Formats: sequence, C-alpha cells, structure tokens
Amino acid sequence: MTDRSQDAWNEVDRRFSEFGRILSERYRKAGQERGAPAEPEEARRKLEEAFSAVTRQLDLAFSSVGDTIRDPEARDTLKQAGKAMVDALSSTASDVGDQIRKRRPSAGP
Repeated sequence: MTDRSQDAWNEVDRRFSEFGRILSERYRKAGQERGAPAEPEEARRKLEEAFSAVTRQLDLAFSSVGDTIRDPEARDTLKQAGKAMVDALSSTASDVGDQIRKRRPSAGP
C-alpha cells in the first residue's frame, strides 16, 4: 500500500473514531439523565425485568443515534468520515490499478 493510500485509510479511521466518540458521549449522557435500570429482586420477575432493561437500552441507543445524527457537528463529522472513506477507496483502487499495469506484460509487435 502506498503512503497516499495509507494516509487516506488513516483519515477514515480518524473520522469514524471521532463520530464514535460523539455517539458514545450522547449514549452515556442519555443514560445518566434517564437513570440506571433497577436490579430485579424477585426471582420470578427476573425475566420481565431483563426484557424491560433490554428494551430501555435499545430505546436509549436508538435515541442517542437519532439525537447524534440531528446534531450539526456530529452530522458534519459523519459526512467527513464518509468522504474520507470514499477518498481512501478511490486511492486504493488507483493503487491497485497502478500495480496491475506495472505487472501486465506489454504487448509487443
């Protein structure tokens, strides 16, 4: 892989890591605002409590994603991550094409 391609993929990593950090912060903040689910105390209610907790966590996760996507900074970060990925794919495809052309035997007379 050329330095150009490596740099492009490093940019993809950086951009998606930043978006993940923003999403993680939103998820943690939403969880703190809603409070942690209580632990079930009765054995017969454990399944119901567990299902309820999973449902709340899924709701929290999807709400965090929705809130994050609506945030202009997060949306811009995700847009930049997507652009970085397209640039990295383009650069990699170009490198692969260069390598194929270098290895292809030239057609002589």
